Amino acid sequence: MKVNKKFFGRIAGLTLALSVAVMTGCSAAGSGDSEFPTDEAGYPDKDSVMINGDVYETGFGEEGEGSGYEADIQVRAGDDGSVTVVLPQIIPTHTWCMEEKQDVHLKSFETVETGVTEEREGQSDALQSFTFTADSVSTIHFKWVNVNESGKAFSEKIADRELRVTIS
Repeated sequence: MKVNKKFFGRIAGLTLALSVAVMTGCSAAGSGDSEFPTDEAGYPDKDSVMINGDVYETGFGEEGEGSGYEADIQVRAGDDGSVTVVLPQIIPTHTWCMEEKQDVHLKSFETVETGVTEEREGQSDALQSFTFTADSVSTIHFKWVNVNESGKAFSEKIADRELRVTIS
């Protein structure tokens, strides 16, 4: 009987260790967005975007000449031809949308909450991730719009911010 207790004790311990390892591994597997720059409270930096793992400052809202709410960024596609653009939602009343084009093939769209611990009213900790492939040299246009703009054609949506990503 003692052998069975030891055997079952070891199996239970091994099962517990494997469960913890699997849960830790699974939660880390989808956390590629954890490198996104944050403010002191852990909210995504509203003036940054991440493209293929590299962070770019947009300059949205900077004071002075040439400032505004439009940004142009040039990047290269990844080795597999895909591009991943990660954008901060900033506030819950707005969302990012991507212009649909024949030479751009959207592979996935995902919204991920970063899980900040210090919640602020009126702010969103969500990141919106677009992964796509594009034929040859393309410019992909993103608009940050009020959710009330949903259902409209992309060209009719009134943007509060615009981002153009040129893929070479």
